[in-house]
Amino acid sequence: MPARSDLQVPLICEFMPTRWSYEALIFAQAKNNPLTSRQELIQNQINRIVAEKNPTESQETRLEDLKDTLAVLSGLEASDPRTLDSQFGKIDAIIAGAPFDRSVFKGAGSGVTAEQLYVNQKVTDLVSKAEMEQSDYRENRHLNVFFGPIKEYFGIRAGLLWFNTVVLIVSTLALFFVLYLILRAQIRHRVA
Repeated sequence: MPARSDLQVPLICEFMPTRWSYEALIFAQAKNNPLTSRQELIQNQINRIVAEKNPTESQETRLEDLKDTLAVLSGLEASDPRTLDSQFGKIDAIIAGAPFDRSVFKGAGSGVTAEQLYVNQKVTDLVSKAEMEQSDYRENRHLNVFFGPIKEYFGIRAGLLWFNTVVLIVSTLALFFVLYLILRAQIRHRVA
């Protein structure tokens, strides 16, 4: 029977530490870069406000500020990377609760965009495809696809970065233990 996903990992790769580190690095590049992480923070705040049945006037004002901030962040451009980083600081203040002021983002110049600096489109496409395959409503079981954001093994479900970190630590400790056994056997052999 053919594999359900072209992103599923062959069994032999499950035992290779480089597979786990590569997957974690690619996922971190796609999700934890300065632009995408801020976009997700803003989107999460927007979703919380939208989920309210009867939002207050201050929540509606905050919602509009967050929408405007998300739009500005998605098209953020500056004359150099340092100026762009200072713009990120202003975005962080709005995420923390400051009101949105469009004039603060005027005059940063043009030349380099946040997307050019921080987003690798091929990496983002790989992770997005994995997310779509993992959330496929037609599948009644959890698929552990390469770059999928959630891993599930033996009934344990965890985020990709946490799970891969644990796998790498455990495999490193196991290899150190094997090395200890080998060296101990060699010392005993030389002493005898």
